[in-house]
Amino acid sequence: FNRPHDLVFCAAWLGVSITAGILTLIAHITPVSLYVVIFVLAIPLVSLAFTTFRLETANLVIEIVKHRGHLLRPITFLWLLLLPISYFGSQQIVYFDTAFYHLPMARILEEFGVIKGTVTIHMNYGQASSWLVLSAPGTAGGENGWGAQSANVYLVMLAASQAAFALYRIGNRSKQLPDIIAGFGITLVLLLAVRWGMTASLSPDLPAMLLAVIVAWLLSNERIGNGILIALPISVFAVTVKLSAAPLALLVGSAALTMLLHERRRILTSIGTSAFIFASFCSLSILSSGCLAFPAGLTCLQLPWTPTPDRLADHTNLIVNAARGGGRELPAGISTIDGLIYWISRDTSGAILVLGGWLLMLGLATYKYVGGPQQRLPIWPLLFAFTGLFYVTALAPSGRFAGGYTAILVAVIVYATPWLHDRIQRISRTGLLPCLLASLLCVIHATGPSNKVRENITAHVKDTSLTLPGYGIVLPRRLITFDINQPDLHHERYWEFDQRDGIKVTRPTLGNECWSAPPPCFPRGIKPGTQFIDNRRGVSGGFAMEQARRTSTSN
Repeated sequence: FNRPHDLVFCAAWLGVSITAGILTLIAHITPVSLYVVIFVLAIPLVSLAFTTFRLETANLVIEIVKHRGHLLRPITFLWLLLLPISYFGSQQIVYFDTAFYHLPMARILEEFGVIKGTVTIHMNYGQASSWLVLSAPGTAGGENGWGAQSANVYLVMLAASQAAFALYRIGNRSKQLPDIIAGFGITLVLLLAVRWGMTASLSPDLPAMLLAVIVAWLLSNERIGNGILIALPISVFAVTVKLSAAPLALLVGSAALTMLLHERRRILTSIGTSAFIFASFCSLSILSSGCLAFPAGLTCLQLPWTPTPDRLADHTNLIVNAARGGGRELPAGISTIDGLIYWISRDTSGAILVLGGWLLMLGLATYKYVGGPQQRLPIWPLLFAFTGLFYVTALAPSGRFAGGYTAILVAVIVYATPWLHDRIQRISRTGLLPCLLASLLCVIHATGPSNKVRENITAHVKDTSLTLPGYGIVLPRRLITFDINQPDLHHERYWEFDQRDGIKVTRPTLGNECWSAPPPCFPRGIKPGTQFIDNRRGVSGGFAMEQARRTSTSN
């Protein structure tokens, strides 16, 4: 009864990873439109022509349905989690760092496809991410469009479904680590997502946190067989979503290489799939910024559209200081202790996650080597959590980067504490646990910072200072440009239109406000050294720059 569900969720996460690789490759030639995605998702239907595939699929469905007498409780658990999440996903998108880093790049992918010199149009996005490619079809019209949150909502509902079945199995007296990781690790990430308003957003931080938990679940799940074969492509996909997931791919990749002598054919298939996903992303990243991992200067190539070293350093400092300063740059000359206090005061929830993760790690080490009944601790989840927390703390201590690693530790704590696990089992058998979780999701949604922003937007709509965007039964609400750092004010526009040779672009008038401007946006306006590849199509046809003018243009 347990194995078919594990196979379904395993296939779903692997399918998302491969779909991202396919769409990233397609984005090199054409914009990733809704019709392109429908075509890609219809490709697996071709496999129904093969008898073996049809039989395997039918057997899997029969295995699940034949136990229909036991499906009432897991279905109840499922709906208790999915109903509030589907409601959260229908809410207006709340801007956090999405507006600064990710949304402009998604608009370019949706409107223009991939063009050389993207970085000279939008200098202020944080990284190229394969998650933006998955979100691009629903980003029609940019931040004034609809459906941008559809990718995150789908992924959260997939994760919540897996957590519901895991919680059911825990209530059914399961003491296996994979069920605990899926039940409690995913649930903690969902609570964080609701708290930070990430369910209905475009932020890649949410899938990065979820994928960290999923990779730990795969490598601890003996029912799936050799989880490394499936975990490798998913961990590589996680890295293409967010660089904070880099420890996952490094650890899983190292383990996969040790299998070459024993599982050569299967591991080569896994490595080939991973290489396809990663190569598609690398090509996209190079075409958009000239770097394999923007803005890490060591990964950048000397291409005409590559930013200068000073510009790369500025971007690195912007991202790192924003993480260490709780969303704002740290004051100059601040000491380490004062910087830590400033971070905690500005990013309290993030500090609780990062520092709490280290305290949990210390507690597990004490439990293992000091006293109490000795419970064998799982090596892979602990290795993921330790490496990930160290990586995040050293580079950019943010709860959004560390949330997945801390969630893994919480699940291990439950697994290693028999009395706690037994009490949770008793609560789960009564169905009280999913009811409590659903209520907690709703309470956090109603009291979190994102709800306060929604209330401010509603107030502005009532006093007619903001116009409520339209929406319908099928189309979700449109987005409102809103400054999260100034919730009482509508964000002012700091850019103006510039026109040269019949081509209209936007140009920032204060600092670098290309993140909020409609594409194409040139930080310094159109320069004489810019030569359009196809004058009839303008910027959408791509452009080239003279090498001698590269520094001034990219600045």
